[in-house]
Amino acid sequence: MAITIVTPASTKALTTTARILTETGEAGVTAQAILVASAMVVARLGYELAKETVIETLQGSDRSIIVLSRRPVTAISLVKQYGATITTEAVIENSATGFLFRYGGWPSSSYYAPGVSPYPSPIYGELPFSFSYTGGFFLPSFAGSPAGTDVLLPVWAEAAAQQLALQVNKGAAGAITEEKVGGEYSAKYATSEAAGGAVPMLSSMAEALLAPHAMVTL
Repeated sequence: MAITIVTPASTKALTTTARILTETGEAGVTAQAILVASAMVVARLGYELAKETVIETLQGSDRSIIVLSRRPVTAISLVKQYGATITTEAVIENSATGFLFRYGGWPSSSYYAPGVSPYPSPIYGELPFSFSYTGGFFLPSFAGSPAGTDVLLPVWAEAAAQQLALQVNKGAAGAITEEKVGGEYSAKYATSEAAGGAVPMLSSMAEALLAPHAMVTL
């Protein structure tokens, strides 16, 4: 899988200082604490939440459904199979989960037979499918108003980000082990052994909010 971001999100913050104050009564939560908390939410879910337009290349699933990584999927502009346009064959089966349906399926390889041969050989090395689409939520931190096709960030995602931002602000969340503050913020955190060391340590409340919405893999 590979993703090229065509139109990046202006910010990845899942909430704002003002909204935390209004909804929890807690003042003084820093913008950095919110960015750290937002990154922890995304790490637990396994997919980005901020609305962006991307080009994603995928191997076929050998099923009638293929899963796009950005959800909800709000618009698909172009779908290609080995460079051939098949946009009209792709149907959004479930926007919220990123499921894309194709009647003929999404084969994991193509075949060619030079000359006449009863033994066609699979083409390997190239990801056969390319998807140009817009996926993700309109965040509370975005400027302006949502467009008609935009989907607002769910309450559970913002609530988890707010709880974690409060913890980070008080130094009670998973410890940061590596941090990048230049350009787009990124960080690595101490991870939970109970989760196989795969995700940052979360509070029980944040985990309860996020677990039902974590990535589904077919």
